[in-house]
Amino acid sequence: FHQATVNRRGIPHERGANYSAQRASLCCRAAEPATWARLSAQSTEHAKSHRPRSASRLDSGTMRTDCQCRGLWGAILVCLLLLAGLPDAASRVEHARHKRRERMVRAAHASQKASHDHTRRQTNVWTNPGAADRARISTLLQELDAEAKSADAGGANQTQAWKSPVHVMSGCPQRVPALYSPNTIRQRARLIWADDGRCKGIGKVDAGTCLRRGRVVRCLPSFIVFGTGKGGTAELQSWLSVHPNLRRYGDVHSTKGGGEADFFGGELDSRQQLETNWRTYLNGFQPQDETSVAQQYTFEKSPGYLAHSNDPALLKDLLPSTFLVAILRDPAKRAYSHFQMACHRQKKMQRYRVTRVTGVDVERNVSGVFREHKVTMTKYPYCTPADFDKFVRLAGPGTADMSGLFRTGLYVDDLIRWEKAVSRERTLVVFHEDFVADAVALIDRIQSFLGVPHFRYENITYRQGNFTFLRGATSKADGPRRYEPMSKWATSALNTYYGPHTARLMTHLRLKKPPTKWPQPLK
Repeated sequence: FHQATVNRRGIPHERGANYSAQRASLCCRAAEPATWARLSAQSTEHAKSHRPRSASRLDSGTMRTDCQCRGLWGAILVCLLLLAGLPDAASRVEHARHKRRERMVRAAHASQKASHDHTRRQTNVWTNPGAADRARISTLLQELDAEAKSADAGGANQTQAWKSPVHVMSGCPQRVPALYSPNTIRQRARLIWADDGRCKGIGKVDAGTCLRRGRVVRCLPSFIVFGTGKGGTAELQSWLSVHPNLRRYGDVHSTKGGGEADFFGGELDSRQQLETNWRTYLNGFQPQDETSVAQQYTFEKSPGYLAHSNDPALLKDLLPSTFLVAILRDPAKRAYSHFQMACHRQKKMQRYRVTRVTGVDVERNVSGVFREHKVTMTKYPYCTPADFDKFVRLAGPGTADMSGLFRTGLYVDDLIRWEKAVSRERTLVVFHEDFVADAVALIDRIQSFLGVPHFRYENITYRQGNFTFLRGATSKADGPRRYEPMSKWATSALNTYYGPHTARLMTHLRLKKPPTKWPQPLK
């Protein structure tokens, strides 16, 4: 407003005092008092020397009223000017927002490209392992060797020595045989590898390998419990799950013995299928954190591996350093127990009118054999020893089409297959009868075989009848047996059939006498 009232030389415009006062009144509300006084003085002096002929004198009251009036119109003019400038301000704000969006989009594209390049580098680790990971592993092994020497000299505590250091790696997994020991499942260091969903498994992962995808860490099993159905694998899994350094497959909080992976069973028959589905097997194990990875090792149990695996070498392809614990049972008693389970399930389905048969092939075999030969089974819930005698005559040893229920008891050939595929030194064979007689002693033997810290199971067990039970766990042995014992005829027939195979098993395991409560094989 000062520039609008006074020209460049500081002299008011040649339009009269009235006009100068009117222009000065526009800033009467906003200008400082000193500026207003200077403009008023200039206007009065200019009016005395340049009074227009038609101009009338303005008294002080008129000037005050004019100032107030002109001040109101000036305020309105300022508001109009501000309103006229709002569209420009809005457009400037929108332009700034557009620029900001463009910067965000460019940053997102750059981040995506960097992530893609990182993933591609991870994928290429398989053919050309990263130099950073190789150097880090080499340094780590040197440090572990130095720590091992100092620990041997100082005598470290078993519990402290069991806990392994954890290192987070940046690439896809690589096998490091130097981290494994032939006498224990413990690794000298636990490495958590990155997994983007495209890392390979065969030839790269091993027993106990841990992989991180996002924030989730899962570890492959360090040992596997297998053997035979109705041999006590579920009960053994329940006992091992209580150990503070062991972590089972599936629900870690379950007190039951169920939960079988059955990954290396009959459906897996090729390396290509193994490479495609190994991550599904990994996802069955519960997530862990770095604290649990340092001192807990995972395991799983699948009794069907021994007799129903197409190719045990597939386990070696994926987990060459794994340990195996096989639990066996007297084949004749095992067959009878399995027959009763199949009958019970089949009759239960018939009672509740379930038309779709679900279960193992043995169950369909039992019902199919009876249906084919038009044999009537006894009423629900269990079969009688006479029913089992009929089944042995129709589909037992020596028949044209022997049931798989009896083939499962031929342990020695299947056991040799597995020991050749993995390692005999990493395989422990225990017996169901020893587990029933003294469960704590058998569990202590398994702890020594795995090399885990000794856990005192006798503090959490109790004895009832012929069984040792684990407090807080559900056992299949709970309650009395609901079916009658096997007939003498069937016992004699099956012992005669299994006798030579039991003798071969004793020779293979270097046993001087049969396992507890197993029949003496005929010479």
